[in-house]
Amino acid sequence: MLRRRSGPLSLTADPFDMFNAFFGEVPLEEGISLKARVEENKDDYTFVLEIPGFDENEISIEVKERVLEIAAEHKESSTEKHFYRKVQRAWQLPKGIDEDSVKASLKNGVLTVTVPKKALPAPKKVEVKLLKE
Repeated sequence: MLRRRSGPLSLTADPFDMFNAFFGEVPLEEGISLKARVEENKDDYTFVLEIPGFDENEISIEVKERVLEIAAEHKESSTEKHFYRKVQRAWQLPKGIDEDSVKASLKNGVLTVTVPKKALPAPKKVEVKLLKE
């Protein structure tokens, strides 16, 4: 007898739930983790990451060949100690995105990256001609 599974790996689960269940948290250092949420909207994909302790000039976002890569690097030095932290995440994006219109904002340690979808071209209608013998 087959049983229907529930949870992030079930056939009816949202694929982003399965992704987040597998890659949901990446440890940075003891007590801190990088959390990410991916949402598909009508016109775009939205990536929301919690990255406390990083300034906007320490964050790098690149989109190349349908891969979104987000990296952040923070360095501090004083006479008493040195502190270094780096995080990085990457996602394979689907076809039909507008790589040139990606936008990002940072507020209170939350980075939001919006990847717009391209308008799909209208289907091309092909006329059928009757050939005479």
